[in-house]
Amino acid sequence: MNFAETSFKTETLGADYTAPPPSPPQIVTYFVTTLAAGALALTTSYTSETIANPLNPAISQSIAEVTVPRALPVSMHEAFLEMLSFAELKEGWDGPGSKPLSEASLIDALTFLKLLPAEVAAPEALAFADGTAGWNWQTSDKYITVHLPGDGRLVYYGECDCMESPVKGVALFDGQSLPADLLTTIEA
Repeated sequence: MNFAETSFKTETLGADYTAPPPSPPQIVTYFVTTLAAGALALTTSYTSETIANPLNPAISQSIAEVTVPRALPVSMHEAFLEMLSFAELKEGWDGPGSKPLSEASLIDALTFLKLLPAEVAAPEALAFADGTAGWNWQTSDKYITVHLPGDGRLVYYGECDCMESPVKGVALFDGQSLPADLLTTIEA
């Protein structure tokens, strides 16, 4: 469907009618709905050929190409949807100079979530003013933050009362595994 070419025959006019282009809120709603449908298709082990976003085919293709080792645990659904909601952020959302969430960062963040063990607590979704995404865990005895800039890196910091010193690092993020020290801290 192409919004600019949406037409239909009306009973009252008796002629073809071409709808006007959609308003920006309609486009955002359509984009987020399509992105959510594509991302939810990732919660299974197959790639849906029905993922399509005529407003931005590149994003649909990128989502369709994300491969994940298993379905998303139910405990992570709320965090997943919260991260997806950040796709609606517009230029200036966090003040002058703040950027919308980048496609690459969003996809990395969703992929990261799917790599977590099912038994860990779900993180809080984060959006940064530079257009990147991340995750955060904070309890009375644990603090972990993960930043996924969308450039193939994962930047993390974590501390826990059960550890002698914090873990921190910058690691390659290939979408297949997580750094062992980070995963140990998340599971602690």
